Amino acid sequence: MPLKKQLIIRALILVVAIPLANSFGLRLLYSYEIAGNIAYENIEPIISGAIPLFEAVSVFSGFGLFLRAYFELGWRGAGPILALDVLSALVPYCAGMVLLILTTGMPDESLPYAAAYAAANFLADIATLAVVVAAAAAISNSAKKRGGASSAKLFRQGCVMAAVVFAVAGLILRAAETAIDIIEFGAPVEIGDFVYLAVPYMRVLSYSMLGMFVAFFAGSPGLESGSALRVGQN
Repeated sequence: MPLKKQLIIRALILVVAIPLANSFGLRLLYSYEIAGNIAYENIEPIISGAIPLFEAVSVFSGFGLFLRAYFELGWRGAGPILALDVLSALVPYCAGMVLLILTTGMPDESLPYAAAYAAANFLADIATLAVVVAAAAAISNSAKKRGGASSAKLFRQGCVMAAVVFAVAGLILRAAETAIDIIEFGAPVEIGDFVYLAVPYMRVLSYSMLGMFVAFFAGSPGLESGSALRVGQN
């Protein structure tokens, strides 16, 4: 099977199917049945933590599949993967809007604010993806100037780069949220306040380190290219 078709099939599973199941399945189940239900108090923290983890895995899977396609097949091969990445980024926010409509007695009052919040976050996700794409192009152009490099080496560099971009974008977003919290509730005083503010930063860094390996494994095992392409020499 051609590599492009292998990548698309894998992307449909990792980048589309998993976010759909996570957002419209697990998240809805959590909101309707598990959250606040004493019968599920033991598994509630696990489920609430699994939802953003699955989202991060899907994001990095999309990064890895795009990078593999781009460095080995070029823009023509990477285009469909990039389109699926954009679609995947939209899924959680669509699910959030559906959840708001289903669980709010008067959604018309909060819907415009929720839509604006979702649109802003979606654009932030697309901006992060755009930076990854631009950085991949820069890595490729740099390799060409140096006389070429194997697509496998560039792919590994791209996975590291994607983790760095995700971390920087996440830390900037968390810093903005921290500033809003401080303005609204005041500066932290107790240890618990500092822990509350620090946890999101630690989560971003841990997801970034894990995501580097997720991106690599999403775009590597089981995918056969049958070539040892050297970027810059084709």
